[in-house]
Amino acid sequence: MVAEIASSEIGKAILESEPVYLEDAGAFLCDRIGRGRLIEHLAMRLAPYAVRMYHGTRVTDAELESISTEGLKPLKLVDRKPALAAIFGEHPKWAEAKPHFEAVLHKFGPGEGAGPREDNCVHFCFSRTGLVRGCNHYLTHGAEVDRHIVHHLFGDEIALDLLRTHRRAKLVTFLSPFPKAAQAANPWGFPSEDLPSLLGMLINAWGYRQAHPAFTVVSQRDCTAARFEGPILASQIERIVDVDDIGLDRDQR
Repeated sequence: MVAEIASSEIGKAILESEPVYLEDAGAFLCDRIGRGRLIEHLAMRLAPYAVRMYHGTRVTDAELESISTEGLKPLKLVDRKPALAAIFGEHPKWAEAKPHFEAVLHKFGPGEGAGPREDNCVHFCFSRTGLVRGCNHYLTHGAEVDRHIVHHLFGDEIALDLLRTHRRAKLVTFLSPFPKAAQAANPWGFPSEDLPSLLGMLINAWGYRQAHPAFTVVSQRDCTAARFEGPILASQIERIVDVDDIGLDRDQR
C-alpha cells in the first residue's frame, strides 16, 4: 500500500535511514511521501478492513451473563450499585462505610469526581499485549472507578482484594470497521502536526520493521485506547476469553 504512493524501494530507503525509534521511521515516511498524502491514502486503502479491539474487565457471574446476552453497556454507577454493595458487604468496615456509599457513587458520576466516568462510551485498547501487560488494572480490579470508590470508602487493601476474589478477569473482543476504529482512537480530532493514533501506530511499526526485521509489536506495551459510543451489542462481540490471574500478577511485577 505504501509503495503505491512511494516506490518499491521505500523499505530499503527506511533501512538506510537507520531509525532508532519507531517514531523515527514514521517521520521518515511522512517526510518522503508527505504527511497528508500518506494519511489520506492509507485511510482509503485500509477502509475495507476490520480492527480487533480489546476490552479488559473483571466481572461477577451475573455481569458476565449480561455481557453475553446484552453486550457491553456504558458505565452507569447506579446500575452497578447492587453488585458493588454485595461485594463490599463482606468488608469488616462496611457498616461504617455504607451510609456514605450513595454519596460516593454520585461523586464519581458524570462530570464529577475523578473525571467524567459516565461518558456513554465503551473503552477498548488496540493492543492485547498493551492491555494485559501494560495497563492490566482493568483485569485485576475491574473498572478504574471501582478503585476510586474503594479509596474513598475504605482506603485499604481489603476492599481491593474483595474486588478480585468476587469477580473474574475477562478479555472481550470485537471487530470494528477501520474507519470507525480510527475515529474512536481520536474522538476529538488530533493536532495537525501529529499522525492519527491508529494510523500512527501502524505506520511507525511497519516502517520500523523495514529497518529492524526482528522487531515485533508484541514486545511493546502500547496502551493506545479508543472510545466507542455504547452499547456494543452481544451480536457484535467476537469472543469473551478468560484471563489467568497468575499471569496478571507476574506481569505487574
